[in-house]
Amino acid sequence: MDIAERMQVAPDLVATAAMAALGVVAASGRTVHPKRFDTWRVWTNLWGAVVAPAGSMKSPAAAAVERVLNKLEEQAREEFNRKELDAKADTMIADAGRKALRAKLEKAAKSSHGAETISREEVREALRKEAEEFVSRPRMRRIKATDTTVEALIDRAARGTRRCQPITILA
Repeated sequence: MDIAERMQVAPDLVATAAMAALGVVAASGRTVHPKRFDTWRVWTNLWGAVVAPAGSMKSPAAAAVERVLNKLEEQAREEFNRKELDAKADTMIADAGRKALRAKLEKAAKSSHGAETISREEVREALRKEAEEFVSRPRMRRIKATDTTVEALIDRAARGTRRCQPITILA
């Protein structure tokens, strides 16, 4: 109501944008299971459209609501940057460990009569530990889409991650 009053627009212009924005945020966190005993699940979507004459302040009203999504996306970008730095540090640590193991193996191979030996189990354990600590590249959580072509949305869906809690609908 505050936005509608300040911009002197109909409250439904702002409400439609707010409901669509809420749908964007909720869509990344919930799925619906229409059949109780089935694994089929549906991602929630909410679409909104405003039909009004030109000059009725549709775009500025939607932009005022969109600022909330911009703040959420900025927070996601900051979290992504932090996780990306952590992942780079973990990768450097893993690389150093591999180089140290390789140097130890080469030194053992060059030593006479196996003065310094490395057991196969020790190498296996180092590789097993490395596999457990495998660092995957973090993905940025995207909230908005400005390119809504089919190709762009398919690419985004393929790269995106969703942390969902299912909602079961009982008929």
